[in-house]
Amino acid sequence: MDIKRLKYFCTVVECGSFTKAAEMLYISQPPLSKRVQELEQEIGTPLLFRDGGRIRPTPTGFFLGAVLD
Repeated sequence: MDIKRLKYFCTVVECGSFTKAAEMLYISQPPLSKRVQELEQEIGTPLLFRDGGRIRPTPTGFFLGAVLD
């Protein structure tokens, strides 16, 4: 498990948006989204609900965020 992917995931949850998280991390949005998707594939379950630009953690994502916090 890549620490950078975990950091990116936590930042997306904290910001509630891939765009805001990308700005905060000084990267573009597409690579950020790809890294979070790779983390979801590695874990084997979705970590985020993606509702029309609004991002919320799934129960698994909420648990992972709490563990990492």
